[in-house]
Amino acid sequence: FTPSQKKSSIQTIVTLAIIGGTYIILKLTALNFTGDLKLTELTNEYTESIFIRLITFITAIWEYFKLTFFPKDLFFEKPFNFHSNLIGASQLFGYLTVLTGLLFSYKFFRKGSRKFFLGFFWFFAALVPVSGIIVSNATYAEHWLYLPIIGIIILLAAGYDSLKGHYKKIFAGILILAIITLSVRTIYRNSEWADPESFYKNELKHNPGSPRLYNQMGRLEFKRGNANRAIKYFSEGLVKDQDRMLYVIPYNLGNAQFRIGDYTAAINSYFLSLEINPNNRKAHNMLYETFNELSMSDETNKTLQFLERIDNGEVLSNTEIREFYFSLPSSIKQF
Repeated sequence: FTPSQKKSSIQTIVTLAIIGGTYIILKLTALNFTGDLKLTELTNEYTESIFIRLITFITAIWEYFKLTFFPKDLFFEKPFNFHSNLIGASQLFGYLTVLTGLLFSYKFFRKGSRKFFLGFFWFFAALVPVSGIIVSNATYAEHWLYLPIIGIIILLAAGYDSLKGHYKKIFAGILILAIITLSVRTIYRNSEWADPESFYKNELKHNPGSPRLYNQMGRLEFKRGNANRAIKYFSEGLVKDQDRMLYVIPYNLGNAQFRIGDYTAAINSYFLSLEINPNNRKAHNMLYETFNELSMSDETNKTLQFLERIDNGEVLSNTEIREFYFSLPSSIKQF
């Protein structure tokens, strides 16, 4: 390197370091609105181990490769799968990609060609925020590629520039064919996003274990006036939500049951929602409406008391909800 090149390189590195350092400091202070660096409420091996998160990121490189070059199966909600094994097909692909990229980046950089270096480091630098250093609510996602894919484009351009003669024409032909193929895939993808039903059904096809997707399909049918079909979807979502994380599913199920006049089932669904979130005012309000329909005056008054306490800023406990539920007539209780 000439003195001017060294100076330029140092200035670039220092500038990037300042930008990165500033972001980290802000994230730890002014931009840390929750007091926790995690972007999810989940607690498991992935959220508690930086080692597992980094191995999972290495494994996800294969998924990013497929999404970029072979986007056959596209869906929004990815399964929350994490990996702890150092050895595996996807892990080996990740290691090979990183090591090969570093080797070629160094080789071309030494020769004065910085395009490969720029493309490789752009790709991985753009993925750093979602690499697992900060715990996120997913292990990989399609939209996380929006910025990194610029690095892929730079790499392809660098590859084209490095070829000569008929090799350059062959490479150009491959790129044109790829663009046409991906354009067709984009058109088909638009049909999968054409309306809410098409979107959710495509998502369920790829992620049939997601309780949120069944909840969304149930809401869609409920809005259409198909309460019985909504109950089917909400009930399936309730089965999938084994950890009872989503209080909206039993609440929505109760609303659908209320609509068809199955008040006993609706009461049980509302109580299940309150078991997850005791201060769900909407569930309390619907309990009031349901008890009123059944002329259960004592239960109606009890629900009104809960509503008043919530409006006064009190936090209800699960114990109170359970005691209220177990005080109901045996003909009402289903669990």
